[in-house]
Amino acid sequence: IGREALLGNKRAIYGWKLIRFIASRLYCQESARNLRYSGFLRNWPGPKTSKMWRVASKRCFGYYMLAKVNHHLCTTDKQEVAMSKSALIVVDMLNDFVDEKGVLYCGQPARDIIPFISSRVEACRKGECLVIYLQDSHAEDDKEFEKFPKHSVTGTWGHEIIPELAPKEGDVVIRKRRYSGFFETKLSDLLDKHNVQDVEVVGVCTNICVMDTVGDLANRDLNVTVPRAGVADFDPEFHEFALKRMDKIYGAKIT
Repeated sequence: IGREALLGNKRAIYGWKLIRFIASRLYCQESARNLRYSGFLRNWPGPKTSKMWRVASKRCFGYYMLAKVNHHLCTTDKQEVAMSKSALIVVDMLNDFVDEKGVLYCGQPARDIIPFISSRVEACRKGECLVIYLQDSHAEDDKEFEKFPKHSVTGTWGHEIIPELAPKEGDVVIRKRRYSGFFETKLSDLLDKHNVQDVEVVGVCTNICVMDTVGDLANRDLNVTVPRAGVADFDPEFHEFALKRMDKIYGAKIT
C-alpha cells in the first residue's frame, strides 16, 4: 500500500468521524443515526490506490450533505410541532336555536350575530385558523328533555347547522350532548393535536353552552376571547351576567 494511499485513507476515516460528530452536535440526532447506519464504514472499499482518497472525499461530502438535509427535515418537523395554532369555536348555530321555526329559537339577537360569525369563519379559513363547530346532538329519549323541550335530535332539521354558516372542507364538526363542548367529546384531543393556545368562541346561548365551554377552555389554561358581537342569548339579563362571569371568573377577553 502506497504511503499516499494510506494517508488518504486515514484522512477519509478521520473526516468521516468528524462529520458524524458534527451531525450529532450541530444537527439533530436523527441525522447522526441515519449516518451511523448508512453503511459507509461497512462498505469501505479499503486503501488500494490514491484514487480511493478522491472517492472517499466525494463520499464524505455526500454524507455531509445528507446530514444537512436530515437536519433541515428534523428541525422543520420540530418547528411545526412547536408552532401553536389558533381556533374559532362556533357553538350551536343550529336551526332549532337560530331559525324562527326552531324549537328553542333564541330570538332576533341570534339572527343578528350571523353576519359577524360568518366573517370570522371566513377570516379564520384564510388565515389557516382551525374552525370548529359544536353541534348539540340528542337522542330521542335524552334526559335533557326533562329540562327543555325536545330539540336538536340527531338527524332532524332542527339539528342541522344553519345554511348561512354551513361547514366547508377542512372545518371540524363535533357533536355534543351536554352544555360544554368538552363533555364526552374529542374536543380536548383535537386542541392538543393542533397545539392550540388561543381560542375565540362565538354562538349561542351565551349563558349556557358558550359559558360552559369557555369555562372548560379556561380550566385548560387556554387564552380565550369572546366577542360581544358574536354571542347571543334568549335572556338579555343572563347574557350580560354570562359575559361578566366569563370575564371576571374565567379570565376570558370580552371584546
